[in-house]
Amino acid sequence: MDQIPDNQNPDVNVDDMDTPTANHSKRLWDVTAWLSLGLGLCLVAGAALLAFWPMRLVDQMPPVAQTTPSARPAEAATPPALSNPSTPLPVPTVPHASTPTVAAPTPTPALQSTPTAQPALNAATVFAGMVLPVNGTVGQGYALEVLLYNSTLRQWQVHRGVDIQAPAGTPVKAALEGQVASVTNDPLLGVMVVVNHGEHGQTIYAGLTENPPVAQGDKVKAGDTIGSVGTTAISESDDGPHLHFEVLLDGVSINPADFLPEA
Repeated sequence: MDQIPDNQNPDVNVDDMDTPTANHSKRLWDVTAWLSLGLGLCLVAGAALLAFWPMRLVDQMPPVAQTTPSARPAEAATPPALSNPSTPLPVPTVPHASTPTVAAPTPTPALQSTPTAQPALNAATVFAGMVLPVNGTVGQGYALEVLLYNSTLRQWQVHRGVDIQAPAGTPVKAALEGQVASVTNDPLLGVMVVVNHGEHGQTIYAGLTENPPVAQGDKVKAGDTIGSVGTTAISESDDGPHLHFEVLLDGVSINPADFLPEA
């Protein structure tokens, strides 16, 4: 009878046979089991360490020094209440050195200078005896507070003198006794003669013809001829031949009509 090989025995379980594949699978399972067990033990140990470590740190911390509150300064004793609040407290008397009384010096009266009596400056006195500088008719009058229309310049303006209309060449006379201060040719009022009358008065004669018969420094009397009516006043050329006459008191223009005699 022929012998049946072991590997062909129907009574033998193939899974129970020791084969290389079976042995390898068994060892792999054993390693996996041990690794799982080790990992679980590590997790348990880590959890226990995390729970225990904070308590250990608290035990190792140095104790916090507790400050003892300092004693409060004793409060000032409250004065006893007065039985009668309206009664004032007595004020202690503090002795002090007496201050010697020094007599105040007697004031010396200041020397007051006696002002020298100065006569009031009166324009009527300065220009008393004024004569007409030219025989003619008054045209433009004196105006400082209102404006007069200048037809030559075509504008409204003040007028610091009076214009006396007269034919060209009519003699112009000194209104008062005085001294010729200047003879000039003004760009607007033409040939002009200025005469001083003392220290405060002054008269101006403008719009004269060329070459007046007087010069600076000449002394004149009231009525002396100092020029002739002309047409040299460019700013008033539309008004025709006339004398532009002004009166000044300490350099301030005043109305000549207040001192001129009636024509």
